[in-house]
Amino acid sequence: MSSSDDGLEEAIDLAIVIRKRIIEELDSGESSNTSGHTRKFIERERDAAQQRLFKYYFTDNSTYGDYQFRRRFRMHKSLFLKIVGDMEAANVYFKQCPNAACILGFHPIQKCTAALRMLAYATTADALDESIRMAERTSRETLQHFCETVIHLYQGRYMRAPTPNDIRQLYAHHGQVHGFPGMLGSVDCMHWRWDMCPNAWHGQYTKGNYGYPTVVLQAAASQDLWFWLSVFGELGSNNDINVLNSSDLYDNLYNRTAPDSSFMLRGTEYRYGYYIVDGIYPKHYVIVKTLTCPNDPQRQRFKRAQERARKDIERAFGVLKKRFHIISKPAFFRHKSSVQNVMYTCIILHNMIIEHEGCAICQYDENDIIPPRQAHVPGTSGYRQRVQIVHDSTIHGDLRRHLIDHLWMLNHLDLNVPPPVVDDDEFSDEDHF
Repeated sequence: MSSSDDGLEEAIDLAIVIRKRIIEELDSGESSNTSGHTRKFIERERDAAQQRLFKYYFTDNSTYGDYQFRRRFRMHKSLFLKIVGDMEAANVYFKQCPNAACILGFHPIQKCTAALRMLAYATTADALDESIRMAERTSRETLQHFCETVIHLYQGRYMRAPTPNDIRQLYAHHGQVHGFPGMLGSVDCMHWRWDMCPNAWHGQYTKGNYGYPTVVLQAAASQDLWFWLSVFGELGSNNDINVLNSSDLYDNLYNRTAPDSSFMLRGTEYRYGYYIVDGIYPKHYVIVKTLTCPNDPQRQRFKRAQERARKDIERAFGVLKKRFHIISKPAFFRHKSSVQNVMYTCIILHNMIIEHEGCAICQYDENDIIPPRQAHVPGTSGYRQRVQIVHDSTIHGDLRRHLIDHLWMLNHLDLNVPPPVVDDDEFSDEDHF
């Protein structure tokens, strides 16, 4: 017999010995792990947790009523059940299926409840183990699938740019409430602290007045606190001007793909609607800033009206943070894509709640689309000409003067009375799970 055959027989004998030893250890309950740390099976009784959750909120005689449901789920029960149904139909992860041991997994309502509790109360994944009986890893996976599916299903409707019908409704409402004809909304930025930012990125995401890494959200908000043109992900070291220059707010105007937003004011036609901003922004065509030191009653009235209207975006940020506490706490995600998904999910759910409760200014029409146009290619003469128009400070000054005269002539607008606000409920920083 050759030496190769002898080696083969020895290898087979060794494999048989190792197999027998493993079987003996398993039978005796011992582990081959020398560290002594073994994974212990935990019977979490998910069926009992499901029945308890249904008894609390989803039966005819539930323990907690509509008030408690809306406070803890941040929305009415009908909207929540609609989201659950859409999730189950769009993502197989939310279907209740048996595992290899023929044991049913979590119900879709349990998974959506877990995701919403993490968004609303900023709880860690492990904190849901006692109440919903969901393990830490499953909670993280559920939140990830929930955010991805919400964005996939609802981004086109609830993060859309204003359509021609939306623009008309925004003009009418803002002109009546704030006294600003042609106003699309107010624009500002918000920083979300990112404690899990990689060390190599700290310099890019840290701003001097904060001292810790942040990610920037730039958004426009109308008077109903609806978020438009939300862009999240800019480096925290940027100021508002840098974020504006790198965002998509002007791109549709530059390449001529934005819908017609022209309006008349004091006998003058303006081609674009405008946004109310604070003092740091530049004097552009589509931006209306306040006055620094007004010295006559007309300008003082304009200053008060402009600052009154600019509070819309501040209130929108405040309500978003109170509704979803995860945004008011430092982000505990390692990947930037996960941070973005959570932020966009909160904005989409926020807009869905506003629409479902009948507070939205704009009524959605799926047939209302932006007419296609031949876009200007960056670098062409047409593109450069539109950039010059949008950045024209002379038109900015003319528009502001006409607005000063227009507001002075309005008799129905009482600036001492705050504008009607969307009820931001009883959510507070003390409202923890």
